[in-house]
Amino acid sequence: MRLVIILFVSVFLSCGVPKQLTLPSSNIAENVYIDKFSNIYTLTADRQVVQYNSAGEELFRFANNQQGAITHVDVTNSQNILAYQADYGTLIILDNTLAELTTLDLGQLNYLDIKAIATSNDGNYWIYDHINWQLIKIDRAGKKIVQSNRLSDYNLKPFEPIFLKERKNKVYLSTTDETLIIFDNLGQYDKHIKLEGIGKFSVISDVVSYLYKGEIISFDLLQLENYAVDPLSSTNSMDIIDFTQNQTTEIYLKRNGTFTINQKK
Repeated sequence: MRLVIILFVSVFLSCGVPKQLTLPSSNIAENVYIDKFSNIYTLTADRQVVQYNSAGEELFRFANNQQGAITHVDVTNSQNILAYQADYGTLIILDNTLAELTTLDLGQLNYLDIKAIATSNDGNYWIYDHINWQLIKIDRAGKKIVQSNRLSDYNLKPFEPIFLKERKNKVYLSTTDETLIIFDNLGQYDKHIKLEGIGKFSVISDVVSYLYKGEIISFDLLQLENYAVDPLSSTNSMDIIDFTQNQTTEIYLKRNGTFTINQKK
């Protein structure tokens, strides 16, 4: 089966005309990611990472299933891209050409069954150790830098982690208990908020956004109230990502193989 991914870029330029970009792919894209240089990455159905430039031309491809399938990609740092194989706890670091730089076996470091991992703003890595209820930052050698107190001390119900992200000196973790847990940049617990249906999410200017029942839900973390449902949402929305470039923040949505990019001022 061959899927053609169409990327609609809605940018608020003086001409006001959206740009349409077509990405050919021989595999169905499971996830899409965009770095701060507008390079586009897809994680395909057979777990290859494919990089395209902003013109839609394929640049590089990475595939390594020797230690299990790649389950998560983080392109926050495009010089040190994180590709994670959750089944074996293997963290693979790639350069900007998707060449392998190094690997890290979290199991050998006694971090077992790690399901949530993210790149930190300072180039290290956050992991959530759900066995010990702790958020931990490690360096590229696996050395522990900081760790949170045990979250069981804060009257949280048992949960599995879903998605982990650092934005603007805060770390955010969504859980199967429909909770968003917020930490400071030292990994210490700040607060938690119940958000119905939260899974993968974006955080933009203190507003967390996520898809629930095909619609975009936005919640103001300062005012502690919901925004109106984004008019770009539809019943077939599937994925949501974000990044910040030159003080401009953008939300990306995936709809049945079509990616609509909405730039927000």
